[in-house]
Amino acid sequence: MPSNRRRPLPPFAPGLLLVLPFLAAAAPPPAASAVGVNWGFASSHPLPAAQVVQGLLLPNSVPRVRLAAASSDALAALAGTGVAVTVGVPDALLRPLASSTKAAAAWVHDNITRYASSVRFEYIAVGDEPFCLSHGQHFQPFVVPAAANIKKALTAAKLSTKIKVVVPCSADTYQNASMLPSKAIFRPDVNKTMGELLSFLSNNSSPFMVELDPFLSFQQHKNLSLDYYLFQLMSHPVKDVQNKYDNYFDASIDAVVTALTNAGFSDMDVIVGRAGWPTDGAVNATPAIAQSFMTGLVNHLAKKSGTPLRPKVPPVETYLFSLLDEDQRNTASGGYERHHGIFTFDGQAKYYANIGQACSNGDCTALSPGASCSGLGWPGNVSYAFNNYYQQHDQSEDSCNFNGLGQIEP
Repeated sequence: MPSNRRRPLPPFAPGLLLVLPFLAAAAPPPAASAVGVNWGFASSHPLPAAQVVQGLLLPNSVPRVRLAAASSDALAALAGTGVAVTVGVPDALLRPLASSTKAAAAWVHDNITRYASSVRFEYIAVGDEPFCLSHGQHFQPFVVPAAANIKKALTAAKLSTKIKVVVPCSADTYQNASMLPSKAIFRPDVNKTMGELLSFLSNNSSPFMVELDPFLSFQQHKNLSLDYYLFQLMSHPVKDVQNKYDNYFDASIDAVVTALTNAGFSDMDVIVGRAGWPTDGAVNATPAIAQSFMTGLVNHLAKKSGTPLRPKVPPVETYLFSLLDEDQRNTASGGYERHHGIFTFDGQAKYYANIGQACSNGDCTALSPGASCSGLGWPGNVSYAFNNYYQQHDQSEDSCNFNGLGQIEP
């Protein structure tokens, strides 16, 4: 667990940049970033939504967030921030939403329309990995009808041009036992429903959302090195026909692209709805390794290099998993599922992850696990990052705003 002891900030030149927590509102985060975070609610002691938004999301300049489910508190806290929002629809609601247009209209009214004037909605994610192999056929019949009814409700509310409907698909929705992207196909048992879903997505210009679980993949494929998952340089990349892969992420994206191509939808955009690494609950689940994964992923995405099958075309968006630990998450795949947070359940940073702008052109290595300032909790770690960015930019007044969260003190 991270230390609660706050170490003093290292000395800086005159002109200290401080964090101003819990402001009533903030300007929109930079729109250029295609990285967001997942915010789940499976916690026995959840942080107040306003504290999460004003204390974690905005100080880190998080441009987009994916809510696991509709939350009135979270949506109210996100109002006016400019943060792009994806709202999840739990699997338990698929059947009622599929069977009733009135139920879908009521859901959209209660969770979307009433907030639409102040919340920047981007997607509605229908289902929570409904095609997961462990679910069998339980949710399949309801996925596309539920998505279609949600779409109809958005159209009736005159919101369909602003908000797209997507369906999160687990990585086991497609078969790729060899881990070679060229061999990937959708599972035979989901082929019919997948064809209907892909037609629905294509007709509505919606992307395909895939959920990646690199840690589970690492556990299942002992022949692949940890370096492959952490974006470390490899002397022997994985060869697949004429392509070479030096990391799990690109190989996974191209596996999705291959499956989509085989299904007749080669041009469909891809969103990564989940990608993260746990810090506890299993061997190789540590803050240091999680930081290596997150740092490698964010830096890789920043290059916008794409993949061998889609050069210069990275996923439209990628959502890091996850913002906070959740001690009530299902542990069927392992206890580590409850330890994916960048922050502990009470908002203490477990490691540094560059999910915003402060360290993009600064140096926050002192915040790394075991480094001199690794014991800084919030808001000390944020103040350090803001301060460093400000100093690295020659104390320029333009570099001290941070969406209204910074202030120059004489």
